[in-house]
Amino acid sequence: RIVTSCLRCRCYQSRSEQIIKYQRNMTKYDKILKMFLGDYDETPKSIESPRPQDNYIYATDTRGCIRVNRELCEVKYFPHDNQPNFNRVFPTPECSLILNIEEVASAIKKVPEMEKVAVYGKEAECEECGGTGSVTWRYETDDDEYERDFDCPVCDGRGKFTHKNLKREQRNISFNGVNFFIGQIMTIVDAIHQLGHKTATVERLNTQYSMLINVEQGVDIVVMPNLLESSACDIKLKSSEE
Repeated sequence: RIVTSCLRCRCYQSRSEQIIKYQRNMTKYDKILKMFLGDYDETPKSIESPRPQDNYIYATDTRGCIRVNRELCEVKYFPHDNQPNFNRVFPTPECSLILNIEEVASAIKKVPEMEKVAVYGKEAECEECGGTGSVTWRYETDDDEYERDFDCPVCDGRGKFTHKNLKREQRNISFNGVNFFIGQIMTIVDAIHQLGHKTATVERLNTQYSMLINVEQGVDIVVMPNLLESSACDIKLKSSEE
């Protein structure tokens, strides 16, 4: 018993030392990569950790993706057999617009933390019943299983709502008429700030593709637009040549 206890203590101590060493070896770029990972329980194994490809390390939550030059990172990352081809995610630059994070943060701050708003289309569907208006009640015994459909108690069988209470992070912010989730933009603004910058350069922006943001040499971010809702705040980005 005593030996087992000692071995366990050593095991726990060793793991703690590994975690501490891992954290000490992390650069600010390694920490930024972690900000762009999705929820651990719902994320596929292939993208649950930052993944290397060619000269970059990539991290994604499927809505946004960041790439950081390998030379800026200290942590060793490992590829996954089923990881996506990240090179295809990043579009070709086609413009140069200035993204001022102080201006963006100020606009977002004016959006209520929670607000009842009109919803349409897919966004109007009840999440509990998937828009069907009914839910299935199931009862199991040792020998049998019984099922019965009822009106959804959340939407009263309607399947849809005309209004929903949405958090600030669930609302949209518009850049030159293109909408993006505020929650995703908040993460990007935080990343730019933590890397010590007040501005970044938007190198692609239209409704058909991801917005491409260059933070600094070796660090780029893409984020998918959200076309389903109207915007809660609007930002007009100006050309870097103005």
